[in-house]
Amino acid sequence: EIDKTKKMLQDTINIYQIESEISDDKFEEFKIIEVVNNVTHDLSKLVAKYKHTLHLNLENDITIYGDKEKITTAIKNLVINAIIHSPMENSIVINVISNKKHSVLEIINTGVNITDEDIKNIFKPFYRVDKSRTKHEDFGNGLGLFITKEIINKHNLEINVENIENGVKFYIIFK
Repeated sequence: EIDKTKKMLQDTINIYQIESEISDDKFEEFKIIEVVNNVTHDLSKLVAKYKHTLHLNLENDITIYGDKEKITTAIKNLVINAIIHSPMENSIVINVISNKKHSVLEIINTGVNITDEDIKNIFKPFYRVDKSRTKHEDFGNGLGLFITKEIINKHNLEINVENIENGVKFYIIFK
């Protein structure tokens, strides 16, 4: 319970920091592949715990401009959600692709879908899709996706979620 409270307090602090600290002076150019590789490395024990298979399809030369630390937090939150909300022994797919207009980061988890009602509310603070999992040791406090959305909005980027066949896809559009 102490760890959960500590995490909730840290997330609340993160919300305040996002609202007050994202400014152009912290923006830099960086390769999105570096961020994704660091995040997946940091979360490798959690992936192993759930016996998931991680598939990375990353275009190597995509550079974005933003607050690298905050974008890392956003991506990490999405990957954590994909890991803990997929049934055991499923696949998590991370794609980074680019076309002439923009680059897209996709995080896809398999094995479950989200109801339309939950999709409408998923980025609201303290909202949890699966209320029955509140005692799960890795389950968060309903702030991760809210924080992610705030970070993406502060960068004037776009984030969406949609059900796909046998899964859920979150994606960020880098303009």
